[in-house]
Amino acid sequence: MGNVKQNFKRSCLNLGMVIAIVVPFGIFFVSLYDGGILGRNMDMDLLSAYATPMALSNYVQFACLFPILPFAFSFCEDKNSGYLQYIRLRLSEKSYIREKMFWTGVSGGIAAAIPSMILFLVLICCYHPTSNMPDSMYYPSHLQGMIWEKYIGVWGGILILLLKLILVFLFGIFCSEAALLISVICANRYVVFVGILTFYLVNWILTPGKYSLFVELFLLRGDFFDTVPIWCPYLIQMIYISLNYSRNSI
Repeated sequence: MGNVKQNFKRSCLNLGMVIAIVVPFGIFFVSLYDGGILGRNMDMDLLSAYATPMALSNYVQFACLFPILPFAFSFCEDKNSGYLQYIRLRLSEKSYIREKMFWTGVSGGIAAAIPSMILFLVLICCYHPTSNMPDSMYYPSHLQGMIWEKYIGVWGGILILLLKLILVFLFGIFCSEAALLISVICANRYVVFVGILTFYLVNWILTPGKYSLFVELFLLRGDFFDTVPIWCPYLIQMIYISLNYSRNSI
């Protein structure tokens, strides 16, 4: 993977990463406040508190844009600046593609996961552990009948947050690599930006409800009925990422 430290700094330590972290967390914070559960109604279990920013904000509808900010435009920059010609003098095309795919995916996954990770830490510190007893006031009834139901009481709901965090990380990898694929087709950052958002929203709007398991917007949250095996969203997302990789490698 070449110079790991240099590649990490270029892909993850940049202004795009800062924006991808600060803006979503700001959206979460505002929705928690507007929902009346930040500083005013703290007597709630952490899984119910987590559902609030997902339900009240527009984060989910535009979540695909944040993972692409750190590094998904890098191919556009390499090609349009002419730097790509110099890179090919020291790297084979295959090595360049592998390196670009890897660091784009890493940056996208990190960009998607860190805001949720910060949110989770805040919720764990401020709200009550979740109970698996349906008659408890700290039972998240919105997860009843969902794939998470049998794990509600594990570690006070923290296990479910960790499982959701993995889905967020995979979502970030997919979106950033899908954006990279678009940039290979058309090396224009505005086309990439509009293209990934269009794909994301059209996929959500036009896909029939019975196929929601294959929609990125729903894979981000993972709130499917318990007829779906818990491992299924992870498998589908990894298949999508693999398809991205194979297409970018052609």
